[in-house]
Amino acid sequence: MSSPALTCSKQTILHCFVAISEGKIKVVNEILTRVSQAANTNRNSEQRLMECMLVALKSRVNSTENPPPVAELFSRAHTIATQLLYDLSPCFKLGFLLSNQAILYATLDQLRCNKLHVIDFDIGQGGQYINLLHAVSERRNGKPTMVKITVIADNGGDERLKTLI
Repeated sequence: MSSPALTCSKQTILHCFVAISEGKIKVVNEILTRVSQAANTNRNSEQRLMECMLVALKSRVNSTENPPPVAELFSRAHTIATQLLYDLSPCFKLGFLLSNQAILYATLDQLRCNKLHVIDFDIGQGGQYINLLHAVSERRNGKPTMVKITVIADNGGDERLKTLI
């Protein structure tokens, strides 16, 4: 059973979602302003998550006054930390393995076809495709397979470009 403050936070987020879906941006801004004024320094992890969601909503509703912290996502430190997390956590490797298996399974009945197009939302920075490419190359169907990978990424500007070079 959740605490009353937490239920209020969940309800507040739901009210924001409803107001956004109904196009009532003024109501959303009022709710978000009221919530940010009632900040509590002794929050539990769920309340901090609610606050992050509310900050994201605020940024989504009015991105000019509340720009998202995109620069943080494309910093060199974030890239290194993300790579360390991938290297140390078996969960990500398992997730990539399962994703690759799902791709291979979805194409099993199309062995005569030698084209594979994968759309990536820039989640794993491409590292997950090494095993997929090996598995595709091991298929013996008489023709080489052409693999096309399309990456959809948020533009991180110059900082993002520097991390890729």
